[in-house]
Amino acid sequence: MFIKIERNNIFSSEGNNSLIQSIEEEYYLNTNNLIQIEFSECFIKKTFLNKVIKFENLIKLYVLVDDGIWNFMTLYFTNKSYEQFQRIKKIIQNKE
Repeated sequence: MFIKIERNNIFSSEGNNSLIQSIEEEYYLNTNNLIQIEFSECFIKKTFLNKVIKFENLIKLYVLVDDGIWNFMTLYFTNKSYEQFQRIKKIIQNKE
């Protein structure tokens, strides 16, 4: 199953969370490769192009990449993208 991740007010990071970037293009997340998912609130402020962005929710995705090798990715959601956060959370919880 695939979940559509839209690009509006959603940011992501891979690995150690030091580089948070805006999602430039929508994409589809393959839920068949997910090992573990964590949903949580967060209170992170980052500056992007002289504009402060506040993240209020995040989803940490542990993804199986190859034979036994996994990676993780974090999606960050602003207040404006809370509806998208809830939609993804509901789809994944209904899948379990």
